[in-house]
Amino acid sequence: MQLAMDIPGHPRPPTDTEADPLPELTRELARERMLRGEAEECLAATRLNDELKTELLRALVRSMATSTLPPAHAPKDAAATAQTLADAAEAWRRSRDLAERGLAWFEWLDRSPRDIGGRTDLGELLRLMAAHTRDLAPAGVEVELRIPDRLPAVLGRRRHLVEVLREVFDNATRFARGEQPVRIAALVDGRAVCVSVIDDGPGFDPAIAPLLLRPFSRAQRSGDGGLGLALAASIMRAHGGSLELTSPGLGMGAEVRLRFPAARTTSTGSSRVRPLPEADNDHPAAPAPRPDDAATRQALMESQLLLYARDLTQVIARERGRRNELENAHRQMARFAQDLKRALFTEKLRANELDEAQRGTLTALLRAARFKDQETAAHIERLSHYSRLIGLHVGMDAEEADLLFAAAPMHDIGKIGVPDAILIKPGKLDEAEWAEMRRHPEHGAGMLRGSSSELIQLAADIALTHHERWDGTGYPNGLVGQRIPLVGRIVMLGDIYDALRSPRPYKAEMTHEQASDIILNGDGRTSPTHFDPALLDAFRDLATEMAGIYDGCRDTI
Repeated sequence: MQLAMDIPGHPRPPTDTEADPLPELTRELARERMLRGEAEECLAATRLNDELKTELLRALVRSMATSTLPPAHAPKDAAATAQTLADAAEAWRRSRDLAERGLAWFEWLDRSPRDIGGRTDLGELLRLMAAHTRDLAPAGVEVELRIPDRLPAVLGRRRHLVEVLREVFDNATRFARGEQPVRIAALVDGRAVCVSVIDDGPGFDPAIAPLLLRPFSRAQRSGDGGLGLALAASIMRAHGGSLELTSPGLGMGAEVRLRFPAARTTSTGSSRVRPLPEADNDHPAAPAPRPDDAATRQALMESQLLLYARDLTQVIARERGRRNELENAHRQMARFAQDLKRALFTEKLRANELDEAQRGTLTALLRAARFKDQETAAHIERLSHYSRLIGLHVGMDAEEADLLFAAAPMHDIGKIGVPDAILIKPGKLDEAEWAEMRRHPEHGAGMLRGSSSELIQLAADIALTHHERWDGTGYPNGLVGQRIPLVGRIVMLGDIYDALRSPRPYKAEMTHEQASDIILNGDGRTSPTHFDPALLDAFRDLATEMAGIYDGCRDTI
């Protein structure tokens, strides 16, 4: 959409390369007023610094002269003479320190008059100065800072405001007693930022507050430099702010209130130290050009409207470009999502195929084991159901329980490695034969180890540990308690329950009650200490379901 167009009988809008006389004249006037204001402020700052240096020099001379006066009477003895000499040495030390401080402040005042302007991020500066004050505060004195997340920039060079804040913060922590933290707070008040610093120190009589802020008043009275809060107040005044010192009374602490003028940003991004006056008697502001007739006013208005239309056209073009970029990004993300969906579907198919292949391998191994073992298909199926039932009861999720269901039938796969003569022997096994039989967990684990399949890894753990006992009397490794994997403990309980109930050539079938009594109370060969106590509790809770699994899945002959 083109809003800036040629209109017959009306002035054509200026192009990007043509100068617009009205805005250019306005900028020149603003620039002239800014330069005039900066010159006035620089002169005012220079006069203020000259006054401060004069008062500082007088205070230094008076303090040094007072501290080095000779005693009124000659000392009467050696002790008095020694004390007089010590007092004189101390006075000279104070004079030297005072002179060094004075020279430092003279250097600062000499380089600051033409550097009053600028703007500072007060929020960041308060946080940095508060952290510095915490590090240097006396033991037991805490510093509490409460300021908004965002404070407007204030007028003044950063290094000048650092001097003010350091003096105020150090003064507060030096006199604090530690019963209450030194509280530093800031808030925005109109076009100014107010900072309050409160301590619980000795305080002072409110009547002498103006005297404490009078430049170098303490130096005139006591020989102390007196350059702290008084000079900080002078710096604040030079920047268009203020410093106030108040106290409820002696022993009730003191409060310093600082008021910083907020920086006002012009269209060119520069900030002013103080708002420029519209006009004054000595330097009246130049009048802005005013149209004299209706035709001129109309022409200016149309020219301005066309400029607005051109700007609006540019904004619309930028927004269209952004919208196109977003649409392209959206289409790219949609294509990426579709590709990712297809890739996930393909991986899922591959995973299913691999899972089916793994389960087929385990089924083949299981058939091979059944050719050598007397275990029936019904026993294996029941053991899978027992294991999943108990696993869900003790906290396994459905996926873990299904994996246990598939891996439990592999518990005796290691019997493939046991000689047939031992497996099918009708009589009782001797010690050597039992020793060989007890190796079948290791045979099974060795057959299943080394696979990356989670199912086969779980089957290997079950094959190795399904004959371990809670009290450590199991085999092949005599593991105790929690060192036995949970899946091995679960399969061991289900295997013994089914073995007790199933008929064998050497024993009759047992009822559920008989098998449960042996597991829970023992019969000499089986003891409750063989089982995980938590699984015994689960067995009691699941008695009806366990019996239902056995009765619902019997051997068919």
